[in-house]
Amino acid sequence: MNVIISNLTSKKPIYHRAGCFYEKRIKYGNRLMISKAFAESKGMCACQYCCGFKGEIRTRTDEMKSWEETYNLSIMYKYNSLYILTDMGCWRIFYKQDIGKYILYHKNYYDRNLEKNDAIMGKYHRQRDVKETESLERLMSYISKHDKAKAVIMDDYKKLPQTTKAQKKYYRQAKNRAHRSAVRRVDYLFSLLESNDPGLKQMAFC
Repeated sequence: MNVIISNLTSKKPIYHRAGCFYEKRIKYGNRLMISKAFAESKGMCACQYCCGFKGEIRTRTDEMKSWEETYNLSIMYKYNSLYILTDMGCWRIFYKQDIGKYILYHKNYYDRNLEKNDAIMGKYHRQRDVKETESLERLMSYISKHDKAKAVIMDDYKKLPQTTKAQKKYYRQAKNRAHRSAVRRVDYLFSLLESNDPGLKQMAFC
């Protein structure tokens, strides 16, 4: 990622993210764009307004609005995390400071009829098939694709695409889940029948 500094400062430069309130005040002729890695290697200071997770939220509000429209989801910043709500689920994005990357979590149970502040509460699990990443947009795209696939599965998993290796893997997982669910339904049905007529249990061993 590139950052911006002023080449006029006599003290240790402060670097800014693009879109920062203070970055916009640097005159065009005094602006210098460098990599964040280079800035950190030279001991430059991060702007307290635009750097870090909260700073990124401040400088990317327009981009996040476009993600909401593009991916049909709702984004909110709360408790030092980003929460993403869709028709199918609730997600949490946490910024791990020591590695400078985002980690994705998925809510165990989601009720879309709840108010947003209530919907985000509860337990989450780490989405293990998604690696830590520096790209928020990559996570937004993943969430959108995941929940669209989930909607298809609820209708009929056989409608899932099987073009790419990842799609084929997801299809197999959906097929296995559907099989396990069918077995559980059959077991439950037989339990009900046998509770009403114990003689049926004897027939099952014939």
